[in-house]
Amino acid sequence: MANPFAQFLKDHQVDINPCMEAYFCGRTDRADLDTFLYAPLRAFSANAGKRHRPLICMLACQAVGGTFTDALAPAAAIEHFQSAALIHDDIADHGELRRGEPCMQRT
Repeated sequence: MANPFAQFLKDHQVDINPCMEAYFCGRTDRADLDTFLYAPLRAFSANAGKRHRPLICMLACQAVGGTFTDALAPAAAIEHFQSAALIHDDIADHGELRRGEPCMQRT
């Protein structure tokens, strides 16, 4: 018998992606900001992990009477914070690869 929690995470890992991607779209009309800030952040976020943190946030919201959609913004914020921590770690450690791709500061 499969682990129901693991199966839930697998089934819903893409539910958060549209909300996360939307954060980096249409934020500026300046090409330099899009090229050097938002586009790399979009690419980093698109090369995502399993999205366990935001899904756990969304489940916690359901557990206290809310819905998945009620928790979308906080769940995305948690995942973006984790991404920022990974980017910071890669810079501090002079990392070369993250998730099989060159670290953001290398690109």
